[in-house]
Amino acid sequence: MAHRAFAGPDLGTSQEWVDTVRDYLQRTNDAIVSSNLFFPGPLGYLAPYIDPNVRAVARIKLRFAELLKPTYEQRLMVGRNGKEETDGLDWLITAAKKGPKTIDGMVNDLGFLTIASVETTASTTLNIIYDLLDRPDDYKKILDEIKTVQDANGTRWTKKALDELELLDSFMKESQRLRPLGMGAVHRSTKVDYTFKDGFTIPADTQILFPTHEICHDDDFYPDAATFDAERFLRMRRTIDRNKFQFSYISDQYITFGAGSHACPGRAFASAEIKLMLIHILQRWEIRIPDAKADLLFKEKESWRAACH
Repeated sequence: MAHRAFAGPDLGTSQEWVDTVRDYLQRTNDAIVSSNLFFPGPLGYLAPYIDPNVRAVARIKLRFAELLKPTYEQRLMVGRNGKEETDGLDWLITAAKKGPKTIDGMVNDLGFLTIASVETTASTTLNIIYDLLDRPDDYKKILDEIKTVQDANGTRWTKKALDELELLDSFMKESQRLRPLGMGAVHRSTKVDYTFKDGFTIPADTQILFPTHEICHDDDFYPDAATFDAERFLRMRRTIDRNKFQFSYISDQYITFGAGSHACPGRAFASAEIKLMLIHILQRWEIRIPDAKADLLFKEKESWRAACH
């Protein structure tokens, strides 16, 4: 789904491209683990020559380039004639400040987008499904909401229709709050010394990271924070501000997508993508967990965050 938007409807949905994306994700993760384990620090230069996972990533990127080249060259030609597409590939071409990038440069950009978007979205969606299975009453309410919105808007899902799924949106945000992807967010480097009111000083050139998990589990920000409340953010929207507290909304108390001007630029896209995936899955399949495995699974899901990142 993501690569339909990134690479266009033709290339992004071809089976060979999808398979290459899947292999790239798997091998890149393996390469990160193995290179850090076996080629730390000054030995890193050896990894491209010895590590089979790093070498596999290089081969996959060559295949990416082969698949991308015809579409890329066509886009460059069409772009000169004034016609533009509305997908990630064309945006990357337009964003190039020093003229068209090489095909290798485009592959690197698409690879970065892939790593930044696909696994995070997939992991978040899986956690939401786990939480739905653990809460059958909320599961039913959300299915009813999907049907109601669909009946009112037709079979084609639009952004307007997706925005009307307010209970689902609240459930998604509560699931992400309790199990954020990563223990920290808002990674910054200080440019100057900074002294707090209590006298504590952070020197310049210090790397800092804010504790996502602790902020999301703080009772001062979220009363009874350890309890899953599917309607928590729905109530906040209705009683505080309807234009805030959606899944993609960020604040000092909710930094899972980052903060400030460097917050995740694709968070609204991710919200729509997750909703569409959940609609597709929940309306087409009845999902259950065998009773004998349920307790183990829901204990394991607490560590899913660390396992993925």
